[in-house]
Amino acid sequence: MINKLDKYLRTIDPIEYQQKKTGQNVNDISKSILANLEKISPDMTIPKMPRAFFPKNEDIVVRKHHRFSTMVSHTHDFVELNYIYSGTCTQYVNGQVVHLSSHSLIMLEKSIQHSIDYMDENDILINILLKDGNSINSILDRVSSSPSVVTQFMFNASKIDSIHENYIVFNFNDNQYAQNLIECLAYKGLNSDINKRKSMHALYSLLIPEFAKSIEKEAISFVQSKDNTILKILSYIDDHYKSLDLKKLAKHFGYNSNYLDNKIKRETGQTFQEIIDQKKLRLAISLLKETNMSTEKISQEIGYNSPISLFRLFKRMLHSTPAQYRKN
Repeated sequence: MINKLDKYLRTIDPIEYQQKKTGQNVNDISKSILANLEKISPDMTIPKMPRAFFPKNEDIVVRKHHRFSTMVSHTHDFVELNYIYSGTCTQYVNGQVVHLSSHSLIMLEKSIQHSIDYMDENDILINILLKDGNSINSILDRVSSSPSVVTQFMFNASKIDSIHENYIVFNFNDNQYAQNLIECLAYKGLNSDINKRKSMHALYSLLIPEFAKSIEKEAISFVQSKDNTILKILSYIDDHYKSLDLKKLAKHFGYNSNYLDNKIKRETGQTFQEIIDQKKLRLAISLLKETNMSTEKISQEIGYNSPISLFRLFKRMLHSTPAQYRKN
């Protein structure tokens, strides 16, 4: 599989042949996508790539970046991940120069402006496109836990009224497992298999926790709509959600409980309790799937005093009982 992917990525395709021959960027966008592009970027000064890239019912798309030319400055109507499969890549992101090397990845939120320098034959970049909104949250829902920065990034990407100008750089050089996941995701995405959606979701779900181990701390640009305290609050929730309530959280950060709950709702689209319930549900699902722990033990593990609370959580969120979920 990996050999096939490598061969596909290194083969000079017709677009690359033309770009290598002329030194000019060749427009490979289909007429239907171009029509959508012109609707949302009528003056085409800074083109905005539309969600028409996504086929019907698909929310993850993988594309090979064409070499032997520069990529003009543009924005997106979706989240984009650029993975450097081999070689190097220089990008200009909101006016900042970002140098990427082999096995590094940049996660770009929609509306961020970026361009890509000339890439030579050994410089291979894989584009992974994520449609925003419910599709991103549906992937997050499959993960038992995820790092606060990445989680907040994805939540922000799913909000209509957020500032969408964030990016994070990750370095997977020392994470062979993450490299394998990305390459498997790329192989599936570039394949014409009509049933690939479910496996691509599963692969991306496995990849999300790996981001936490590979963040380039000096290469995070995170723009907040009003202030940056929400990241600290979400990080604190990540660390203490099993035993945390709104009063404790408000006291820790010096806020009134109602004000803090409204602030969290405004910044993430969810109330404090909804975030806690989702985190507990994800961990419970993971333990039901991956262990033989009793529901009583699982209840204790996620911070409940009684299995009744776990039962109520599953009935409310999944319309199922923990036992039924495990059996299914």
